[in-house]
Amino acid sequence: MAGRREGPVDPAAGPVQRFASELRKLRQEAGGLTYRAMAKRAGYSVTTLSQAAAGERLASLPVVLAFVEACGADVSAWERRWQQVAHEVARERADDDGAAGPYLGLAPYDTDDSGRFFGRERLVEEVHVLLRRHRFAAVFGPSGSGKSSLLRAGLVAAACGETTSTGESFGQSWILTPGEHPMRHADRLLAGGGDSDMLIVVDQFEEVFTLCRDQRERGQFIDLLLNARDPQSRMRVVIAVRADFYGRCAEHRELTGALREANVLVGPMHQVELREAIIRPAMAEGLTVERALTAAIVADVAEEPGALPLMSHALREVWRRRTGKMLTLDAYEGVGRVHGAISHTAEELYARLSPAQARIARRILLRLINPGEQAQDTRRPAARAELDPYGEADTALVIEQLAGARLLTLHQDTVELAHEALIESWPRLRGWVDEGRDRLRAHRQLTETAKAWEAHGRDAGLLYRGTRLAVVDKLFIEPENRGDLTPLERDFVEASAALARRTSLVRVAVSAVLVVLLVASMVAAGVAIRQAGLADDRLAEATARLAARRAAALRMSDPKLARRLSAAAWRIAQVPEAKGELIDSMALPLVDVVTAPYDATGLVHGLSVDGTRLAVYTPGTAAEPGALRVLDLATKKEVASAIWREPDVLELVWSPDGRTVAVGDAAGTRLWTVGGERLTDLNASFPDLDPTRFSPDGRFLIGVRDGRYEAWSVADRTRVLAEPIRAISPDGRLALVIPAKANELSSIVLSPDNGTSSGRRAELWDIEKRKPLRAPWLPETATEGVFSPDGKHLAVPTNDGIRLWEISSGKEVLSPLLPPSERVEFSADGRFLAGTRGGGSAALWRVDDGMLLMNSSLHSDVVAAEPRFSPDARYLRMIGQHGTVNVLDISPYTRPEVLAPGSGKRLFSPDGRLLVTAHRRKGRAEVRIWDVAARTPVSGPLPVDDLPEEDPAETAYAPVFSPDGRTLALTHPASPVVTLWDATNGRNIGALRVRRQGAVGVLPVAFSPDGRTVAVVPLLPSPDNEAGFDDLTFDDLELWDVRARRWIRTVSGAGSGVLIFEPDGRRLLVDGSDKGRILVDTATGAIRQHSSDARAEGEILFIENRAAIGGDDGRLTFWDRELRRPLAPPQIADTKSIMALVPYRQGGLLATVGNGGDSGIQLWDWRGYQRIAAPISYTTQSVPAVAFNRTALLVSSADGALREITVDPGTATAVICRRDGGLSPSEWQQHIPELAYQKTCH
Repeated sequence: MAGRREGPVDPAAGPVQRFASELRKLRQEAGGLTYRAMAKRAGYSVTTLSQAAAGERLASLPVVLAFVEACGADVSAWERRWQQVAHEVARERADDDGAAGPYLGLAPYDTDDSGRFFGRERLVEEVHVLLRRHRFAAVFGPSGSGKSSLLRAGLVAAACGETTSTGESFGQSWILTPGEHPMRHADRLLAGGGDSDMLIVVDQFEEVFTLCRDQRERGQFIDLLLNARDPQSRMRVVIAVRADFYGRCAEHRELTGALREANVLVGPMHQVELREAIIRPAMAEGLTVERALTAAIVADVAEEPGALPLMSHALREVWRRRTGKMLTLDAYEGVGRVHGAISHTAEELYARLSPAQARIARRILLRLINPGEQAQDTRRPAARAELDPYGEADTALVIEQLAGARLLTLHQDTVELAHEALIESWPRLRGWVDEGRDRLRAHRQLTETAKAWEAHGRDAGLLYRGTRLAVVDKLFIEPENRGDLTPLERDFVEASAALARRTSLVRVAVSAVLVVLLVASMVAAGVAIRQAGLADDRLAEATARLAARRAAALRMSDPKLARRLSAAAWRIAQVPEAKGELIDSMALPLVDVVTAPYDATGLVHGLSVDGTRLAVYTPGTAAEPGALRVLDLATKKEVASAIWREPDVLELVWSPDGRTVAVGDAAGTRLWTVGGERLTDLNASFPDLDPTRFSPDGRFLIGVRDGRYEAWSVADRTRVLAEPIRAISPDGRLALVIPAKANELSSIVLSPDNGTSSGRRAELWDIEKRKPLRAPWLPETATEGVFSPDGKHLAVPTNDGIRLWEISSGKEVLSPLLPPSERVEFSADGRFLAGTRGGGSAALWRVDDGMLLMNSSLHSDVVAAEPRFSPDARYLRMIGQHGTVNVLDISPYTRPEVLAPGSGKRLFSPDGRLLVTAHRRKGRAEVRIWDVAARTPVSGPLPVDDLPEEDPAETAYAPVFSPDGRTLALTHPASPVVTLWDATNGRNIGALRVRRQGAVGVLPVAFSPDGRTVAVVPLLPSPDNEAGFDDLTFDDLELWDVRARRWIRTVSGAGSGVLIFEPDGRRLLVDGSDKGRILVDTATGAIRQHSSDARAEGEILFIENRAAIGGDDGRLTFWDRELRRPLAPPQIADTKSIMALVPYRQGGLLATVGNGGDSGIQLWDWRGYQRIAAPISYTTQSVPAVAFNRTALLVSSADGALREITVDPGTATAVICRRDGGLSPSEWQQHIPELAYQKTCH
């Protein structure tokens, strides 16, 4: 069979390509040796040798020497040639350090970089369309989400007609940043755009709050921008605002209205977009990105909206360390991956500085930071004269070095941090900021005041006096701190001190100043002591966040280490990021990635059918011969081995009973038996056959010869049928035959005129009778298939999903199982089906109803590997590359905890201790209360009345728990009585009969926060039609005392909406009433309109002094208690709508329950308004009941499955310590070098 033709290589493209061309020439001069023949001589695989001559990277010296020796050439001469090429590559890399490269690092992409800006095409078009509809728009997003690049390299280019599909363009474009005095741009803003609209991009709009101190100037600038809404202005304005300044925008009334109409939220890139942003800039410069590198970066950055500059910086560092024209995973690992690359670069530069230069670098960097108060720290542009007031050579050198490392951006006369991500991602800088935050804040104020003093002719009225002067004097009394002042600042302080001395002629005044100074000294001393502890705390918090990010980066490749690193991060500081990683450790199914303890170079491995053992081939070296080995995955110890002296092994396949391994090499396949501590050659060979699998009974071996599948009898080594067999039934009677033409059909559009459509399709054959069976139901696109263990069903993966047929009838028993998979496998009992697909993912289904139980991401090196169930179906294992085995704990899906199976309503008590279910059973309503911990009912069914139901399959009884979970209220639209029950024992404790005459039923009630009052809405029959639930009306609201079972009052016209008590219980919010949103005073019954923001719509939950609102669009927004001011920008919680908000008050968490999808349940830190941990999916059609108990999140679905996911960090840490142990000192030093070792587990 002819080998695949090599791609062309241009010798003039560089030293690596020239060397590859010479290697190809050498192979031709040696008689045109095939790589397979060379592999037999060289001891390296065919792939390794062909890659050496591919011209993509410089191969290692041992590989090159083996290549040369196989061709019979002079090894020493070629070693010298390799050394020469290696030096040329090193020189090229050094020369490229100052080059632009395909990636810009921390700097945003500018208008000139549109040719390197990829992945945001959809969002660019969205903003462009928005600007066509509205003359003023805003782009919100977290720091690092790519707002600046989106507008500069994306929108401006699109607006000029370069990338948009509409062909529309603006006349001119102008990009500005507000700075300290935004009104300096007034002339340009008033000038307009001439005959066509001018596009004005205001980048870093938050500077109007952080740098502009004059509120009047700020308001004038915003008003000037808002003039764009007038078509006569000839302007269209788009502003880029950091998301944490969303609330500040509400300070300006007109701006609030404008933002309500037109804004775009920049979220994280989708995986496809990330791949575009990684691969296409490299392709534009003729570079290649390793697939493993792309997958690793996507895994590190996915779902992190602020990580784009980190990714760009890491890619730039990888580009600087490229091998030939290849960007490699090894280089990525070497720079610390995404979250460690900036720290790696910064620390590398800092270590090269002299002590004096290091002090200058610290001073420069701190001057370029504006310390935040309620928001994150921001970068602060500064003039070169401010950074280098004395014209020191070392200062200029340090600035150039920081800029050369892409940590600073140099403009014509100003300098600024390349990105705010540097502040968060470099622990040393983060520590400097936190250590001197109060002094830094005072210094920024001093700088601005000194500038104003100079601008006003050094007016004495602007000098510091009293406490301000004393505090500044104390903060800058140390010589090293005094040296941080510029000449202007020093003159200002000295002039202030001189003024203080001149006004001290009177003794009383002197005494007063001394008292002030004494107080200031005491305050400063207290501040210093407090700051010392605060600096330690903030350094610990910064390090804990960094450790949590490193844990996230390791989650897919080493989950055990990731768990232990998460626990260590929580011990260092209790930050939200560490909490999220601990929750992921408890929730995600990937529990281990076992790596064979051998050199991964040339390693080949195969997983046994039961997933308990790993067969491994390790190639020979100069020190030891090649070997076949068997690794027990439970003990991670080698249990058998044998020396291998044949050509390199290409494939290892286990028999179902685990006693035989088929070993495939360049010559074919040989069978080895596994027994005791040895592997023994059975002297059974199948020439030129590459093994793929055994039949389920082990009697047949299926493999590939010359591109065609074949099946062979193991006993007599004869071929079974002259047909391309892909799978054999467990009883050995049936075979799935898929001809090559059938394979091609998956990529061919069939038509009556297409000559290729006449090719044979997939067939079922009777092996004994040697003839095909009638099976027209087999899909034309079938390329793979697997029989169920009982032989009754056949599962076939297709592009439309996995399809499952009953073989005897040809009936498709389920709808196609989604998502589509490439490899599938049944569990031993046939109850479950697992599938894997490219890109690293695994799915699990229940066979009897086709329910998708799990859809989990894996490391990208798991490329459609065959899934292996453990015999008890508790674990699912899949092999990856480089000797790894991914282990998933699927027991929560295959052996779930069961509580109250059956359809109908289900509701947890607020503390998660009880569950109530309501459904129809044997024609009657049945309501039960269950003890969650005991998994048993607290009593028999509650003795409720058998009332008429609109749906005979379900009951309309609506249960509601009191806030303490001790009382259960039941309502029904066909009964005017609210029944009350002791939830702990199921005993009836009373009833409330509504006072409204003619009432026929009651809507679900609402308890006050203290549980003493309940709000009840009576239902009345419609005057037009007295029958049917759809015709009931409601208007009044009744308030009742729960303990006394006493009516308090009726509030007319307040019952037609959702009832929500405010946290203090004094007011009842009625949302969506006929009168709009109203407030009811529970003490007086008075009604007034609720003056809330119109955007505050959706499911409402009050938590302390704020509210969370989940919208029908799937967005979560946090508001103040009055629902007038947003506390954070909207965040996407679900792709559909938010059905419920569930609080975990003692843990500071909130769960949003979406209407299905992979992001079904999402956790949030409601104090920090941020997402916590990965989404927790559910796959049931109905929305499950969700609650928190003391330590865990509870999820109860209609089929009775109960998931209990630990969310309490202390409990999670204890579980990790018990199961995995803590970090060792050496592991700590490797992964948390910023802090001294701390014991994680006590």
